[in-house]
Amino acid sequence: MQTENITVVGGGAFGVALGNLLCDAGRSICIWARDEITVYERISKFTITDTKFNVTRDILEATSASEMLVLAVPSHAVRTTLMKFRQHITRKIPILIASKGMDRESGKLISEVVEELCPGWPIGVIAGPNLASEVMKGLPTTITIATQILDSDCKPFRSLMLALNSAILRTELSNDIIGIQACGAIKNVLSIGCGVCAGIYKSENADASMIGLAAREMKQFVSAIGGNPDTVFLFGGIADLVLSSSSPTARNFNFGRNLVHNQKNTRLGRLA
Repeated sequence: MQTENITVVGGGAFGVALGNLLCDAGRSICIWARDEITVYERISKFTITDTKFNVTRDILEATSASEMLVLAVPSHAVRTTLMKFRQHITRKIPILIASKGMDRESGKLISEVVEELCPGWPIGVIAGPNLASEVMKGLPTTITIATQILDSDCKPFRSLMLALNSAILRTELSNDIIGIQACGAIKNVLSIGCGVCAGIYKSENADASMIGLAAREMKQFVSAIGGNPDTVFLFGGIADLVLSSSSPTARNFNFGRNLVHNQKNTRLGRLA
């Protein structure tokens, strides 16, 4: 089963990068965003042709032919955004979650929020070490796609995984949807701690040790929340953690470093 028409919900940097990847995989893409101008500015910045996909702020237009939703909005906006979208979709189409974190109000995983609002819809999660700027440059990277059960509902996600796989993008499929989300959620916190460590010690030994400790914490958290501890070793686990905990362009890592520098008159930066 090949899903041709995909709606990317969210016009942030990763939403645009993901939309471009899906276009290159032969899918027809519509990006929904509250601010179309900002999306086109990102497209221009990434030097991609805007005719590759449609951009709209009209939910009805975005969902009219959609066969899959890709949620790429911040985790705190998933609930309210999905509530608006489900009113315009009459059939149970697959939902692929690209948002990382947990629901602020309930403490639920994003997949649990989606299941609550759209019961019975096929749900998947996409994760990996994917800086939007590098994805858009066509630099090598990896992706994990996790689904609830590897059965017939998994076919759209398996098909997408195979379509995305290329010489510069290696993909893998997992059935641990809980574990892969747990990795993404705690990674945000751990990478702040790694940034603090880097700001205090300015030591590569300390940085590497901190990432090692963070990986141990991630494994314990995944196990505690009901996931498979070995999921940490997938692309959406340790690989994403290392990137987020060491890259000078990673927001949470930089936030941690700026905390140490006590930049009272400077913005600390945005958290992922």
